[in-house]
Amino acid sequence: MTLFSTPAPLSGPHTQPGSLLRVVTHPKPDLDALAASWGLAYLLQMQAWLFFKAQPAPEDHDPAAGRFVVDVGGGPLDHHHTKPDGGSEADRSTCAFELVCRWCQAHPDPDVRYRADVLLRLVAPSVLRQDSTASLASPPDPVADLLGLPRLIDALHRRLGDDLAVAKAVKPWLDLVFDTALERDAAEARALAALPLVAQLRTPEILILTYRHREGELDLMRDVAWAQHPSAALLCYQTIHEDAAGHLLTISRGITRRRGLAALDVRAVIARLLELPISDELRAELRRWHAEPWFANRGGVKKPVIDEPPAGMLDELAAWLSHVLSAQS
Repeated sequence: MTLFSTPAPLSGPHTQPGSLLRVVTHPKPDLDALAASWGLAYLLQMQAWLFFKAQPAPEDHDPAAGRFVVDVGGGPLDHHHTKPDGGSEADRSTCAFELVCRWCQAHPDPDVRYRADVLLRLVAPSVLRQDSTASLASPPDPVADLLGLPRLIDALHRRLGDDLAVAKAVKPWLDLVFDTALERDAAEARALAALPLVAQLRTPEILILTYRHREGELDLMRDVAWAQHPSAALLCYQTIHEDAAGHLLTISRGITRRRGLAALDVRAVIARLLELPISDELRAELRRWHAEPWFANRGGVKKPVIDEPPAGMLDELAAWLSHVLSAQS
């Protein structure tokens, strides 16, 4: 079914930025219902008026008039459908929030399409996982879920006992999630554009990264570097952290292993380096690092330092790390 065959259905007064949407979802709305309802308003950049019905009327869903039904009623923005025996079943391969994002991907406004693309990529997988498995973790993990938004929504229902009050309480958090996704997408684009200037693959196993980081921006350079260099096992980095005014906060330096390489113990690698004939400057530097099995560093934002690391530290470190890894293989 084509939901946006022409721009005309969305050209009325109900669909202008700042106008009001009428959104119906099910009573006692969960994360998927609230994400779909408030997400629709966010994607279209409109204010929404929410209603909660177990059995919406056919006229409740009329997108051309700014009326939508999500996560209930069996319509195009609901992943629950009526079975031949009259019961209900859910398509667990999707969720209402994902359907809303995909619907907005066909919008004639490119800004709406862009927001839909980003939220579909960065937010929808989490909503879908929780809605389809009742957990944000995989496999389900009650410890990981304890501070998750779904659990907090359940607690709000018990405490407030009012669907609209719960929806209003959750909206700022969902707006923050959506805003953060757009910020992340922009930061990823900046990081990808800058990557050729700041990242070097010194050996097949060792990736070096040197870059400046402004306070308040998402620090995604390392994630982007890992994604672009899938052969690297260890990343050596030196990062200059600055505040929004450009003032130095800390000079961070360290080693981190690729996620999932549990067999590679960074703390053991550091111990091995200290047994080798490395330079006195590098030895003194490494002895000041905090080391864990998955990383070693000094000068993080929690314990800032402003002293410069030894000249040529990253090159020497990468060479010795390559030696250690070769000896272990």
